[in-house]
Amino acid sequence: MPTALERIIDGASDPSVSTADLLRRAVAVAHRLRADQVKTWAEHELRGYVDVVEEELPIYRCAQVSIAKAQWTGFGGSSATTHLRVSDAPSQFAPLFEIAARQPVSELESLAVSEDGLAIPWPAAAVSWWNRLIDEEKAVHVSGMYLFSMRTEVPRQLLVSVLDAVRTQVMNLALDLESAGAQTGEVGGPTVDDPPVRAAVTTFVTNVYGPGAAITQAGWIDKLTVNVGDVDSLARAALALGLGQADVATYVEAVEAAQDDPERSKLSKFLEAVKSGGLSVAGGIASNVAADQLLKFAMSFLGT
Repeated sequence: MPTALERIIDGASDPSVSTADLLRRAVAVAHRLRADQVKTWAEHELRGYVDVVEEELPIYRCAQVSIAKAQWTGFGGSSATTHLRVSDAPSQFAPLFEIAARQPVSELESLAVSEDGLAIPWPAAAVSWWNRLIDEEKAVHVSGMYLFSMRTEVPRQLLVSVLDAVRTQVMNLALDLESAGAQTGEVGGPTVDDPPVRAAVTTFVTNVYGPGAAITQAGWIDKLTVNVGDVDSLARAALALGLGQADVATYVEAVEAAQDDPERSKLSKFLEAVKSGGLSVAGGIASNVAADQLLKFAMSFLGT
């Protein structure tokens, strides 16, 4: 009988398995792993991102600039249709040319195979504003005509690319989790408290939301507490973040040296090595993000 992870891996490349069904499998695995950030991501993909601010969208769902279809009308019932780019519009209209696929994956799958094109109509107030600017000779138009309606087009390829990104992310997570042990994803198996699982989840979060997300999204970071002057808590936090044993020792030494060095030269040199990639950090955390987090740990230890 296939494991939960095998069912995800096989389903990701099987067109008969819908993206929604694939995500439901991911929700079950995330629940068993206690990987809240993965579970939240999958649930958002299932229900959509209507109430999510732009900054918290996955990279592949962030706003993209498209073209708009303009319907013009003039004297005697004359009409015309043109397409406008954001470069054709006054700067205040630029946000209306941006689109973000916020719908649930089930809706995206339906739209991706629909014969009808998808477009987002502009508010009537925006159309009226454009027409006022025509009178002021500050907006493009068809000679002798005013704007009747405007719709920003949603390319079919955008929908397909979002669905493809979701399926790829689920498959890559499952593949990375396989290396954490045969019971990963099963009832009673390892969780995010286990370093291999945590590393796979952190890599996933980084890939979905971008550099820095491993810190802001991954709940396990919030559990890392460094107490003032407590070397053990400092070392544990650095180790959990992904530093190797030898580098943890060097880091602790640098932080302790900072107590008597206002310039914190040793610590600064160490953090610069992390930021530049000279010192590797496991778990998929971006080097600059890891350096910032190590600085926060050091400040907690120093009580500043």
